[in-house]
Amino acid sequence: MRKLRKNIFLAFILIAVSYPLWSDDGPYVFWENNLPVAVTIRDSQVFRDTLSADNRGEFLLDWSNGKAKPVVLKKEFTQSPTNQPKPARILAISDIHGNFDGTVELLLTAGVMDKNYNWIYDGCLIILGDVLDRGDYTTECLWLLYSLYTQAEGKLIPILGNHENMTLGKRIHNMDGKYGLTRKLLNMSYNELYGENTLLGRWIRSWQALLKLDDLLFVHGGISTGFAQKYEDLDQVNTIVWDYYHGKEDLLETDLDFLFRTNGPFWYRGYFYSEEKWDTASPEIIDGILSEYSLKNIIVGHTTYENIHYAQEGRIIAIDAGLKYQESGEALLIQDNSFFVLAPDGNITELKP
Repeated sequence: MRKLRKNIFLAFILIAVSYPLWSDDGPYVFWENNLPVAVTIRDSQVFRDTLSADNRGEFLLDWSNGKAKPVVLKKEFTQSPTNQPKPARILAISDIHGNFDGTVELLLTAGVMDKNYNWIYDGCLIILGDVLDRGDYTTECLWLLYSLYTQAEGKLIPILGNHENMTLGKRIHNMDGKYGLTRKLLNMSYNELYGENTLLGRWIRSWQALLKLDDLLFVHGGISTGFAQKYEDLDQVNTIVWDYYHGKEDLLETDLDFLFRTNGPFWYRGYFYSEEKWDTASPEIIDGILSEYSLKNIIVGHTTYENIHYAQEGRIIAIDAGLKYQESGEALLIQDNSFFVLAPDGNITELKP
């Protein structure tokens, strides 16, 4: 009898620990007949709410259970310019991967927002790809960033990572755990949660592949020699990716095959690894790439290290510093043409080669 009670107790503990973590999700906003339908999961029950416009004709959504102001739901998004002036202050964060607490910690420490998620920053925030996957709070991270994006008046710039592309692409990107349960409850694939008829899916499809701020280039994976030989115009690349995600049919398969594979801007790791599949990189080779695009530095995510650091003798700055492991991370701060590392405790140190 005692053994039976022990087994029942252990089974209860396992259910209590694992099940509730995966039983809540959302909201996901689907556009149906020009109206937004907010789909939320609570205690593994699906709730659908067709939203009505306010007296200004805007649709508002409370995504944070009252902690933040409701967000205005945008139906369409425009393509952002590839080349922009360099702001006096830039904060860059990479590879959030569903780490809501770590992201909030950094954004509060940096003074990007207040405790109620209001944008208060006097600089530019760059999200260098891979907000999706790995962690259990991808949805919350996306809504936080979307809320800040709608307040920032162009000063929050998100960039596509390989995980966004896997989710938006035509190949099914299967997920287990919390988001596996979500797709089963909603009877759809993970890709469909971010389909062309969803608000978050449309917003992510507007993210750019590359961002050039004067002599700085921000890209999730990197720029390979093959990329530099193939594309003289960075704006051409952003246009190809935009057109691909907005249904243009006459795109060249050779472009798509290159951009979304190993040596394309989303997957490249050749600055850090010398495996044959990556185009070779060296300080001398990278100097040629920097010269071609009139750059001083390339800032990348994608390849994870414990700390933000210089690579390739100061030409590359790697900023994927651990948020993907659901721990505290670091942010890159750029001001007065110098680079600094912002720690989650607020400590700021100059980045040294």
